[in-house]
Amino acid sequence: MDNIAQNEKKAFFEYYIKEQIEDESRKAELLVIRIFKTVVPVFTGVPVLYIISNFLSKKDISVFYWFLLLYLVFITIYHRIVEFFLKRGADSFVLRFINVTIEITTISIVIISMYRAFDATAMLSGPLVMVYMIMIIMTGFRYSFRLCLFSGIMAAFQHFLLYLYMIREVPDWLIERLMDFGPSGIIQKSLYLVFAGVISSTLALYAKTMILQNATKTLENTELKNTFGQFVSNEIRDIILNGKIDINGEEREGVILFTDIINFNEFLNETKPTLVVSQLNEYLKDMVKVISDNFGVINKFVSDDIMAVFGLIDNKSNSEFCAVKCAVVMQQQLDLLNQKWSLENKFQFKMCIGITSGPFVAGNIGSKDRKEFTCIGDTVNTASRLGGIAKKFDKGVVVSEELKNKLEYEMIFNFAHIGDISLKGKQRTVNAYSVELVV
Repeated sequence: MDNIAQNEKKAFFEYYIKEQIEDESRKAELLVIRIFKTVVPVFTGVPVLYIISNFLSKKDISVFYWFLLLYLVFITIYHRIVEFFLKRGADSFVLRFINVTIEITTISIVIISMYRAFDATAMLSGPLVMVYMIMIIMTGFRYSFRLCLFSGIMAAFQHFLLYLYMIREVPDWLIERLMDFGPSGIIQKSLYLVFAGVISSTLALYAKTMILQNATKTLENTELKNTFGQFVSNEIRDIILNGKIDINGEEREGVILFTDIINFNEFLNETKPTLVVSQLNEYLKDMVKVISDNFGVINKFVSDDIMAVFGLIDNKSNSEFCAVKCAVVMQQQLDLLNQKWSLENKFQFKMCIGITSGPFVAGNIGSKDRKEFTCIGDTVNTASRLGGIAKKFDKGVVVSEELKNKLEYEMIFNFAHIGDISLKGKQRTVNAYSVELVV
């Protein structure tokens, strides 16, 4: 079963990555077509101006220019059709080869039209090679090594054919210059185009590799987050994955909140095992929502107990206020749950909460094979013991004096002194206070 699951997972990864590559390639093809659609009207101006000029001067109009005009109109219509289907997800590698061939050929045909309008000397000695260069660079947006290499070779081939076509009308001195292997040589320029295709194809391959890596990383992070989020809260998951805390151990200042269901053992004894988990999950679901709504982070669940931290993400916020308000609202939410369970003839919970503030250490705790992200320290232990005080004195929420002093000007809370109490594991006593909302 594990092998089947792994194979299915691998197949899904490959399918997802393939879809990402194809989607990016389709977008790139659309981009090139849109650029070319912008350029074609400029090219169309050459035959249009020639035809209008000859018509007004009553000169013969060359059949070639009619052909050029019709060809450019055809290219415009062709690209609109291709764009229509690309937007609807249709795509093929053969189509891209056809598009590249048409684009390079269009450049060559326009150059021939300019040669007819001017002269061969101007065309062969001018920077025609740069027009092909632009087309080769545009092909790089398609993220295909083969297409870019093909465009470079196709441009070099057509550029050389143009030279053979136009060389009949150039002077001898220019022929010698063009046949030279220097910067102006026709062979050298053709090699430039092939070399440009190689560079463009290399960059396209690199870009495609980056897309592949990003798609893989995105998928792996999504899977990691989904898996990780089942064992820790989403907030802690993001803190760890984003490197916002040193998992090897880092001291933080914040507020620790512990909850405990006082009558949990009684609940286990009186409730069918099949109903224990469902009711406990219903309780935890509501409590977790209250904690999250008050900017707390769930650190762990231990049976029925919840340990939450306030100030772990942003220790500049009013963590003390958020924690105490959260505790009071949790008690109110439990009252609503108990009312619902009473109507359903289910067991009713009684909860106690202990809260204190201070320094603690956050990090990965455990062995080489099994680690758990948690918070430890005297502050954590004190919060847990205060929960025990709440249970002993039948109080819903109990806080330390340090925490109470930070909130004494908050008029919505009513603090009642319980006493100076000795806590297990602590040498000094702790002043404990119960908390209620002022009605």
